[in-house]
Amino acid sequence: MGTRYFQPKRTKLSLLIVLLLLSMVGTINNAYAQGSANNDAPRNTSVQEDINEFLGYEDLLFVRYVSLPYDTIMNTNMAAYFVDLGFLMLIFLPLIYLISDRINWLNRLGFILLCTLFLLLSVPSAYLNKEQLSVENAVAALETESSAYTFSDAPLVTLAYQLKKPFINLYTGLYETLSAISGPRDGITYVALFLFLVLFLVLLDQRIRHHDVATRTSIHFLVLYVFLWLLLSSGITWYGLLMIPLLFLFVVIGMTTSTGLPPLTRKILTGLLLGASGIWALVAFAYRFANYDTISPDKAKYTYMAAMAEYQVGRKDENNVFDRTFPQYRTALEYINLEDRSYIYRVGTLMPFFVSKNDRRVVSDNFLDFFRNLNQEFPNKQELARALGAYGFRYIIVDLNLAANDHTQEGSLRNKFEQFRSFLYQNPQLQLIATDRILRAADGSLRLAVFPEANMTVENRGWFAVYQIL
Repeated sequence: MGTRYFQPKRTKLSLLIVLLLLSMVGTINNAYAQGSANNDAPRNTSVQEDINEFLGYEDLLFVRYVSLPYDTIMNTNMAAYFVDLGFLMLIFLPLIYLISDRINWLNRLGFILLCTLFLLLSVPSAYLNKEQLSVENAVAALETESSAYTFSDAPLVTLAYQLKKPFINLYTGLYETLSAISGPRDGITYVALFLFLVLFLVLLDQRIRHHDVATRTSIHFLVLYVFLWLLLSSGITWYGLLMIPLLFLFVVIGMTTSTGLPPLTRKILTGLLLGASGIWALVAFAYRFANYDTISPDKAKYTYMAAMAEYQVGRKDENNVFDRTFPQYRTALEYINLEDRSYIYRVGTLMPFFVSKNDRRVVSDNFLDFFRNLNQEFPNKQELARALGAYGFRYIIVDLNLAANDHTQEGSLRNKFEQFRSFLYQNPQLQLIATDRILRAADGSLRLAVFPEANMTVENRGWFAVYQIL
């Protein structure tokens, strides 16, 4: 009797239709909300700047979402050790589908076309984002870069450029068509993503139809989780903590339990999985064991962090390791930790981890919206410093490279950071107490300072500066 009233396919289709309608309603409401916003009011851009570091900077919203899985795995948008997932999923998830003998040639062809479209949009957009290029200049820039290498000198680099060329050429032609239906904001992207989900589920059901109900349900749950992560997480990896181990688990299961394959093929696939996993584990271990927050390009070449290794064998104490890992931090912390009641205005950096009672004292303004609003109230830099002091702030910690990763077209974070630098520059209400930026004077002498004077050059750009509000 249960089979008479419960029809899984119809239920699944109905659910997808409801979700599709909800997405259209949400998109329309969002469009109206954007149109009715008060454009005269100052717009806080911190959320956009933070999200775009993970989501990407593509002009077309559709391309931004479609390329997000590739960008996340390849660290295109956010390149950092804490978001590195490795390359296994990008290789083996498509392979699991294609090696099955449970699908016909039409399903296999459809899946290949879907993957081709995914790569066609992902690879060029990743290149454009990384190089900060427009679509119009992409082909010429790629030709210029590739001409600097020869196959005999750098075979892998040359091969990578040759593989990129057809993708870039096709993408430039496809871009005009996509720009007619998509943009930074549009009403078609979310509908198209749901249609892609339906198409993917149709192809996937052909691949997993021979499995039991529990396995199919788990796979459908994982697909839904990945899709919701795609829509709602903006590419932030730790929002997919459940998704990541499950995807790795299904890679292993799919590669080792495929039926209908010749024994030799199964051995080759298993060897490929084990070999690729071993390479990834070795590289990841070396990457994690080395000093991934490199102080200089020379130290980045080391396979291990020398200071930490010397500490482990007892040759150096922890103070020596700390000073070598975080140069000049101790100088600043001796001031900051003399007392634990004053507030600290933080603009980036890791230093607050070493500040006493940092949960109560440190106020973070990593995207400078708070500063921008204060600067509007107090245009004079000295008055602004006095205002911060009146609020209870005594120290300012600043990341000297804060705006380096700002790839937005308007350069909003760079503009705010330049205003902040102007506030710091020769402000009589501020005193520099520590920095790791090294400047070289005309006579060859070195000094620690943030802003070079006449005939001075930057020897080491450094990472931070700490000012005391007088």
